[in-house]
Amino acid sequence: MGVVEAAADEGCKTILMPVSIRKQRCDLPDEMATRVTIIFYSDARDALLKASHD
Repeated sequence: MGVVEAAADEGCKTILMPVSIRKQRCDLPDEMATRVTIIFYSDARDALLKASHD
């Protein structure tokens, strides 16, 4: 999951990702999984709503 690792290295605290890749979160090293909050969205409208609340 290179995107999460790159975002965490750049200092991102929250990442918005599609729910279809949620299984890949288990592949993250523990240190990486605790550095970022991943918010999953189900469709484009859901993504816009969740992004607007940050």
